[in-house]
Amino acid sequence: MGERLIMKHSIRTRIIASQVVIILIIIAMIFFVMNMVIMRNIDKLEANEIDENVEMLSSLMESDLKDLVSQTHDYSGWDDTYFYIQNRNEDYITNNFYSDVLCNIDINLLAIVDDRGNLLYGDSIDLTSGEKLPFPQELISILSETNIFSNKNPDDHVEGILMLPEGPVEICAAPVLTSQNTGEVSAHFIFGRYLNALWLQKLSEQSKLKLYSERLDQIGAERSLYYRSITDADPIKIVKPSNKTIEATFIIRDVFQKPAMGITIE
Repeated sequence: MGERLIMKHSIRTRIIASQVVIILIIIAMIFFVMNMVIMRNIDKLEANEIDENVEMLSSLMESDLKDLVSQTHDYSGWDDTYFYIQNRNEDYITNNFYSDVLCNIDINLLAIVDDRGNLLYGDSIDLTSGEKLPFPQELISILSETNIFSNKNPDDHVEGILMLPEGPVEICAAPVLTSQNTGEVSAHFIFGRYLNALWLQKLSEQSKLKLYSERLDQIGAERSLYYRSITDADPIKIVKPSNKTIEATFIIRDVFQKPAMGITIE
């Protein structure tokens, strides 16, 4: 009789233990599935947020370039500029391009170039201190590769990024015309803005995002390999350095449509 009770108790214990194991397995499976669903939703939310941030940054940079283009055309399509090309009156330079003027409109570089690519006037300043900087000599030679200086079409201009030894610079080169947008095109007016730490700080303040940038023509093999994974089909590279940090990197191109800079959002 005692042996039967022991056997019944042993069987009951095994059944209960089996049921507990099954319940635990079911709970674990439910938790796993729920965790997968939650993680997918989190990843989707993160991806949407990253897309929105990249789109916002792209819009801010496009707006910045449009402002530069507009500023350039304000001076290129102006009687005073047109007549300067004819008579080289130095009062035009003295009265219009002292440091405060360029600082107020966030312009680092100014150049006036004739149709043979000769520099008629060039200036470069530091927007923080207002002090003059050496004029980047390679600006004209690199810009000449676009054939803009020999272009006589009054409606054509060049806008975008040039990679100079001094740093990346967004530029606009527009034909010099009268205030009525008439006259023979014999020179081009150029404004430029360095895409440096000051530019990135302003972009970060506008977007309220933590940003990093690097020029892609001065990176090592490891970083170069990193950027090769960013393609037209997959334009944003997302990495998670830690559980609390996500980095999204995309590429901006120069006037020749070559990869110029990498922008990273943290």
